[in-house]
Parts: sequence; structure tokens; C-alpha cells
Amino acid sequence: MKPNIDEIGIIDEVNNPFGKKKNDWKKQACGLTDYRRNQLMQLLNRNADEVLKHKPEKQSRYPAFVAVRWGFAILLGEGENKKIIKTKLLDNYNSYDRWGRKII
Repeated sequence: MKPNIDEIGIIDEVNNPFGKKKNDWKKQACGLTDYRRNQLMQLLNRNADEVLKHKPEKQSRYPAFVAVRWGFAILLGEGENKKIIKTKLLDNYNSYDRWGRKII
């Protein structure tokens, strides 16, 4: 079940710059699917600026945006050293739904 409008995740441009100028991504509220998780695995520990510049966006910025939005990844570091790092949610992906909510 998709989250309601009150469960929008991390979409602010400071903590999740991958969604900048992508209001359609924000409105869709799509979760991290297996397909997007596989794309994300290639982005882990990479510089956030590289990911922002990579084309096509749907293979880089989009999976990074969704992962950060729902807590499967975070950005750590400052400036040019900011990297995409996985969280415990990603380590235990099968214990959570696409939106980072614990499966009961």
C-alpha cells in the first residue's frame, strides 16, 4: 500500500538533492523496487555529484532519490566528498516494504 500524503519521506533538496526539480517523482511516491534496488547497488559509496550528472537520470538520480527518500540510503560527508551510503534498511531489505516500513 502506497504511503499517504503525510508519509512523504525525505524530499527536501538539502538532504535529498537527487529529486531537485522533479516534482513528478515526489508526487508519485514510488517505493524502492527490486529493480531500483539493483540500480542503487551500483551507486553506493559513489560521489553524489557524479550521480547527479550521470545520464540517463532514471538509472542514477531516480534510484538514489527513492532510496534516500525512504531511508534505504543516506548522504554522508561534506561538499565534493558527499557519498551515497546504504543504511540498515537496505541491509535487511526483505524485512521492509518498498517505503521503508517494517513488515510485520
